[in-house]
Amino acid sequence: MVNVLNKKITEELSTLFRDADDCVLVDFNGLSVEEINTLRASLTENNICMQVIRNSLATKVLKEMDRAGFEEMLNGPTAVVWGGDGIIQVTKAVHDFSKKSRKLKIKGGFLGLDTIDMEGVKRLTTVPDRPVLLGSILGVIMDPLQGLANGMNSLLGSIANVIDALLEKSGKDGGSTEGETAKDESGEGAGETVSAEASGEASGEASGEASGEASGEETKEEPGEEPGPTTTGEEKKESD
Repeated sequence: MVNVLNKKITEELSTLFRDADDCVLVDFNGLSVEEINTLRASLTENNICMQVIRNSLATKVLKEMDRAGFEEMLNGPTAVVWGGDGIIQVTKAVHDFSKKSRKLKIKGGFLGLDTIDMEGVKRLTTVPDRPVLLGSILGVIMDPLQGLANGMNSLLGSIANVIDALLEKSGKDGGSTEGETAKDESGEGAGETVSAEASGEASGEASGEASGEASGEETKEEPGEEPGPTTTGEEKKESD
């Protein structure tokens, strides 16, 4: 019957140390039943568990798990404390109660595959709780991203302003160019009209002058009668 009971306890301890690889070992020697109940109640409020273990069976289980450096911690009454939000919260809960009741002694604990002593557990109490730690890590990650987002927004705003300015300038330049083009076309049309009128006048004057000159020359050259041959005295005597 004893062997069956020990086997059952050993199996439970194996499951406990596998599942609760982050845990604290405490010595509750000297605590009254009332104090132990108060300790359990304060731990339960934070979803933290405490279980009293037999040192001999715990030593056997830990050796089978290839754990080392725990032998000195398994002397005297021993309880395993684990759960909550992790080892940080567990160490703080145990440390806070140990300050109220000096009879509770912190022996050490396990952090993953590592064995930590009493001083290591106390150092863990100075680390921020898991939610605070996660918030700090998230803040470290988000700060550069927020800065990048602000920089991108500022850059996009600047680009939008530049585009608006270019579009406004383009609209003004287009209106000015159209006005100059209309003005140039109007000037060219007026110039062409003046040139055509000047050309017509010059052509008319040239035509009139040429016609007048031709008429005058024809009037001078037209004779009244064509003159006959002149008869000299000698020709007249010969004819007589």
